[in-house]
Amino acid sequence: HGASKKELKNSLPEVFLSGALHGNERVGPTATFETARLLILAAACQAGGSSPSTRSACSAMSAYKKSTPWVLPWLARLVSTRRTVVVPMTNAWGYANNQREEIFDDPNRDFSYDQDPGLCMRTIAGRTVNEVWRESLFQLSLTYHSGIELIGWEWGSTNRLISGGLSPDHNGQKQLTENAAKYSGKFSRTPMYRTGSINNGLIYAVRGGFEDWAYAGSWDKSGTTVCKPSSYGGYPAKKTTYNRSTLRSFNLLVETSNQKTPVSKLGTRQGLFNPSDAGNGHVPRNIRLALMNVDVVEPYAIIRTVGVKNAGIDVPTGVPLDPRWCITMRNKVISYKSRKSVKIKWTVGGAFTVDETRLVVAKWGDVPEKIGCVAQQTSEKQYLQFIRTKNVFSTKMKKGVTRWKNAGKFSGRKTPDPLFSQSINLSKFKKGAKVAVYAVAMVDQEWKKRPGKVQPNVGPQSHVVNARTNPNWYHKIGNGKFVRGRLHWISVPITISIK
Repeated sequence: HGASKKELKNSLPEVFLSGALHGNERVGPTATFETARLLILAAACQAGGSSPSTRSACSAMSAYKKSTPWVLPWLARLVSTRRTVVVPMTNAWGYANNQREEIFDDPNRDFSYDQDPGLCMRTIAGRTVNEVWRESLFQLSLTYHSGIELIGWEWGSTNRLISGGLSPDHNGQKQLTENAAKYSGKFSRTPMYRTGSINNGLIYAVRGGFEDWAYAGSWDKSGTTVCKPSSYGGYPAKKTTYNRSTLRSFNLLVETSNQKTPVSKLGTRQGLFNPSDAGNGHVPRNIRLALMNVDVVEPYAIIRTVGVKNAGIDVPTGVPLDPRWCITMRNKVISYKSRKSVKIKWTVGGAFTVDETRLVVAKWGDVPEKIGCVAQQTSEKQYLQFIRTKNVFSTKMKKGVTRWKNAGKFSGRKTPDPLFSQSINLSKFKKGAKVAVYAVAMVDQEWKKRPGKVQPNVGPQSHVVNARTNPNWYHKIGNGKFVRGRLHWISVPITISIK
């Protein structure tokens, strides 16, 4: 919203997908590769054009366009509004040799949380992950494994056993994981994933695990160490000396299948977005799991219809946008003869519970430069100043849920997002006026509440919780990437031109 291109790039919410820290666990690499393929094909097709690559992408996505027409714009939007880093074969040596370890070392005991200095960062796999994370602010992460079937969240280390309490971010971790299991679904004799805090009897605790390192390495200094490995000529100590911002991610442990390399029940692309489809299997359900996490990393609102007119795509794919592109772009300007009211429908995504949502209406001449068209750059203070301005109008508050509160339900051809609806009065605007209409939402405020006894005795520490519940949250790293907290999430506006 009125931000520079550099600011927009640096504010993109980030998601990390690790296919295989253990090289002989094979569902994760396939699921993450297929997830990346889907996102790329959808964005290429949605961007349009007549090149052979575009036609090929659209051909590959044609089945989904027919059976679930909402999928293509949804996936393309995820590409435009998130930064998703996919490492299908994290332990490349182990994958190539069908071996759990990297030569003799376990990459999932190789991180600098709850580990001895000489026993971390010994592997190329661990160092690869570390280098990527040092340059990022991942809010959500999935680490795929095999050998059992479950999804777990932190704590999972030996220094944070369940007797000491839950994690400070337990409420958000629990809601995300339980609904992710529903969206993954079940098939044949394979049940829905079990879920829980890793240390609460779900699976064994480990030292030097990727999960707790990614969650707490930047803020729980009692559990972190500076690594001093001797392998591969050593590793600089500064590489495991972290700032206060980098390691604050939900990092879900996904144990995909009882067999390390299952040879049956792999699933098909048929009915991929239906958790109950006959084509469901080990790979499809983990593609859905990944896509859901890419979606919920950041809340958003989208205006869907103005009267009987479709409002179109809110974020065009592959189109360079200036700060006020939505005032002039054809499908974002809807003409209306001045009349008493018009009904507007919108949806909210990237979250679970919609605590508040409403429409905000103003003439474009009364909209400040910082409240524009492109991305969530506006601070909470700037938003509150805007809605308190004279000649800015708001509808009554509504509340509800998003599609992810009932993640196992399949909508078929119909968009899965529940619709909110309000009418706005146009009679107060004169002929020739251009009126900006925003949908605004506050979401998932339950996440900031204390779930009971927590360890350590602090409030939520993750970016993904604070970004949507704490307007004072701000973290920035040396390359310019940042996470800014807010309560209100603003849609790309629709412009109504009064004729």
